[in-house]
Amino acid sequence: MEEDGFHSYHFKNFLKAYSPQGARACSCEREHRVATRSIYLGEGVLKRSGEILTAKFGASPAVWVLSDENTEKAAGSELKRRLKGARLHSTVLPALPEPKTTYALAGALRRQAEEVSPDLLLSVGGGTISDLGKMVSLDTGLPNWCLSTSPSVDAYVSGTSAVNREGTAYRHPDGRLGSSAQRSGSAL
Repeated sequence: MEEDGFHSYHFKNFLKAYSPQGARACSCEREHRVATRSIYLGEGVLKRSGEILTAKFGASPAVWVLSDENTEKAAGSELKRRLKGARLHSTVLPALPEPKTTYALAGALRRQAEEVSPDLLLSVGGGTISDLGKMVSLDTGLPNWCLSTSPSVDAYVSGTSAVNREGTAYRHPDGRLGSSAQRSGSAL
C-alpha cells in the first residue's frame, strides 16, 4: 500500500486472525499476542521518521532511543536528527563486548527508561537491540518501535525475545528453550 510516497505494509490478512486487542487462541492451548500493526519499508523511511512519529504521538513526545555504538553510527544519529520536536533520551551500549540479551541488562535498561518516563521506546539495531527493547516494553507497558539495521532477523515482529542465560537462548516471557516480548510496535 502506497502512503505519502513510501510503502506501509499492514499485514492485513495475517492480522485478521487476531482480535482488535492483538490476541489469538492457538491449538497449543495458549493465547498468542501480536501488536505490530505497521511496517514501513523503502527508500526515504528514515528521512520521514519524524513525520511518522508526529503522526502517531503528536508534536513533542518523549522518546527513549536504545542503540549500540555500531547501530548508532549506522542509523541512530541520523534518526535522532530527524526526530525534531521530540524530547529525546538515549542509551548507547558499547559495541564491544557485543551486547547480550540478558535479564540483568534488560533490567538495567528498564530502570533507565523508567527514569525518563518516555511515551515511546525506540530501538535502533538488529536482533539483540530489538529483543532488549521488547523486554523493556513488556516490563514497562510502553509502546516499542524498532528501526531495523539488519533486514534478515525476525525479532522486529516476533512475539518473544531470545534471552541469553548461561550460553543458552530462552524465550521471554515464558522461559522455554527456543529461538528468539513485544507489547506493541512498528518497525521503521
